Amino acid sequence: MGITKDRGYWYFVKRVPKRFAHVDPRQKVTRALWTDSEREARIKAAAVEAEVMAYWEALAAGQADDAAAAYEAARRLAQARGFPYRPAAELAAGTIDNLLTRLEALIRSDGTFAPLAEASALLGAMDKPPVSITAALGRVDKRDSSGSRPMIQAHLYVGDELGTQPDIRR
Repeated sequence: MGITKDRGYWYFVKRVPKRFAHVDPRQKVTRALWTDSEREARIKAAAVEAEVMAYWEALAAGQADDAAAAYEAARRLAQARGFPYRPAAELAAGTIDNLLTRLEALIRSDGTFAPLAEASALLGAMDKPPVSITAALGRVDKRDSSGSRPMIQAHLYVGDELGTQPDIRR
């Protein structure tokens, strides 16, 4: 992380790490910190660096073949850009102002467009993946609450409702 002063104001400057070069073609990232105080700039730069790193991590995770990982990456990426993730159908049914704000966020200050993964995240292109049996079972407890009797208890969640528990005492 670095900060630099230009024309009386401080800027955050960070080179794009090699491990993220495949998802972000820029050589470096520069963000205005909107302050003339070096002390305040250092505090703001730490927060900006965390945001930029989360952005890169989400972009890289979006390259995964796993549908659940790609969906989660899109959700985190939209969140890193300051937007809640919404499916495209929900965005289309919403206000035009919300959609335009998201579209404008995809245009960088140098006039280039954000990567496709970022556009997909902000415009809700990722469908929520179907729930797999492994994910539905959630976790498996090997003991009862007292810890004395070995048992397997599987929790099945459908939406927010608790599903049935298998009867294993047979």
